[in-house]
Parts: sequence; structure tokens; C-alpha cells
Amino acid sequence: MQAWAMGWAVERDEGRAVLIFASAQLLDVGTTVLGLRSGILHEGNPVAAAMLTQSGNLSLALKLLVGLMVMLTVHRFISQRRRAGALIVMSVIALVAPMANVAQMVAGG
Repeated sequence: MQAWAMGWAVERDEGRAVLIFASAQLLDVGTTVLGLRSGILHEGNPVAAAMLTQSGNLSLALKLLVGLMVMLTVHRFISQRRRAGALIVMSVIALVAPMANVAQMVAGG
């Protein structure tokens, strides 16, 4: 019974970590779109900037696809006990971009 409860707790923590990571990715895309459309922000990544001039939707979809690939890689190569912690660390790192976007928009560019 205790092994089942421990497994459930690990799965629950991993699920929460996945939601936090996915939310961080969506916040990044959302704040980037808002900033670019308002004209306040400019894409700092030269590769992404070139892609945005060609097709904005394609580059944003690619960003979300890269986030999904990162989650799948973590799921495949990180042990079950460490997965939630790894995803939380990646979520914190991923939250830097939307916080920087918001700070730039508040400051006016």
C-alpha cells in the first residue's frame, strides 16, 4: 500500500511540474506575441527574428514544439524520481523570458 501511495505522489508531482513547464512556455509565447504586436519588443534571437519575418505563426508553433520535445526528452532520459525536480528547474529557467518581456513592456521598450 505504501509503495502505491509513493508512486502516486511521484506521478502527481510530475504532473504538476509538466503543467508549470507548459504554462511557462505559453507565457513566453503570449508575452512575446503581445510585445511584438504592440511594437514595444523586438526579437533578440537572430534566428527567431528571421523566422518571424517569414511566418510568425510558424516560429511560435516551432517554439512550442521545442518545448514539447524538451519535456519528452526529460521524460525519456531522467529517472522517475528526479523528473519533477528537473522540470521545475527548467520551468524556473523558462519563466525568465516572459518576466523579461513583461519588464520591457512595462518600461516601454
